[in-house]
Amino acid sequence: MNTQKDRWAAKAAQYREWGDKAQAQAEALVVGHERYRGDVAFWTQPGRIPERDRMHARSLKAYELGQKAKKFHERAANLERLATTNAGDAARRLQAERDANPFAVGAQARSIHYGPCVILKVNRNTYRIRTASGFEVLTDKAWVS
Repeated sequence: MNTQKDRWAAKAAQYREWGDKAQAQAEALVVGHERYRGDVAFWTQPGRIPERDRMHARSLKAYELGQKAKKFHERAANLERLATTNAGDAARRLQAERDANPFAVGAQARSIHYGPCVILKVNRNTYRIRTASGFEVLTDKAWVS
């Protein structure tokens, strides 16, 4: 059975392969640069030197291939992460954050969005809070510490 996670894993492997190939091409382009390392005259000599122009062009192409490889590796990492997570992971993580902040009515707290606040009412997943400016707001428990 070919599930969505299997397709994501296969696409991630393909992106990883493309990224490795682009990285290898980029490294192969700059191999010849070593012989001119430290040759100040070659790099600073005035005028147009065709070999130096070719080296600059190869360096630019190597940089572009390196960026392409980085992008492919990032896409592969994202797909691999998606292929290994379950649908309820985000909900469980959010509920764990809510459970980590048990406040009682009247407690002083700090909201991510509203700053210092006072807890007015405790609901299952939310708090009703009064902000420092006097507004009453309903906010998620995960956003209050």
